[in-house]
Amino acid sequence: MAAEDVKEMHASDEMPTVKRQDDIAIITLPAITDAGTNGQEYAEIPLKFLQENKDVKGVIIDLQGNTGGDMGPMVTAVSPLLPDGKLLTIKGRYSSTPVS
Repeated sequence: MAAEDVKEMHASDEMPTVKRQDDIAIITLPAITDAGTNGQEYAEIPLKFLQENKDVKGVIIDLQGNTGGDMGPMVTAVSPLLPDGKLLTIKGRYSSTPVS
């Protein structure tokens, strides 16, 4: 894959969308491949929404169109909904890495 193809692929990263239906927040998290360029903006969209809508009774996190990518911005985007501490462990053949 040529560098131009990679840039084109990164440029097509979608941003999360957020909406509220009555007392339910709906957060759609698409895939993100270029967290270095737009990861902060990606995470801030749901974070700001959650801060401004603390009175919601439930949250739906829609991952239907999410094909993967960098999980850092995705986890950060919904961090107010997650417990503090170790979230998961990534296990490889020779090592394990906790994600907090």
